[in-house]
Amino acid sequence: MLTQTWPVAHLIDNTMLYLEIMRNILSERDIPYGKNGYYLASSGNIAWNDIYCALAEALAKRQVIGSDAVELADKDALEKMGNALGCPSPLVPLFLGGQCTLQSNNGRHIGWKPQYAPEHILEAADAEVELILRNLQ
Repeated sequence: MLTQTWPVAHLIDNTMLYLEIMRNILSERDIPYGKNGYYLASSGNIAWNDIYCALAEALAKRQVIGSDAVELADKDALEKMGNALGCPSPLVPLFLGGQCTLQSNNGRHIGWKPQYAPEHILEAADAEVELILRNLQ
């Protein structure tokens, strides 16, 4: 299974980070930029498999899929996903399950604090699936 993790952020946290950067710039504070000024709005990391399990559970609950079991994609599925993503099929696992170790330290140093824990993505998965399915028509 995909135990690799990825940094996650709620849209509000992302927006609040950009507002904090702007607030600091407009206040003429000396904040890191360039090589040392990478800003990532992430409250922490979540394992890809946990995200996929939450989405599968929500889809199965609505009978969009027959089971909430998450399985590795076979060669044909990887080919279809690669076509949809516009990349060669060997890159699909990287696009949909790679490991990212970036940290969100700079935002915290300039006063930004995330409002949502990383687990929020798992808690909100059911509502997100409901919203997407309702608006597919």
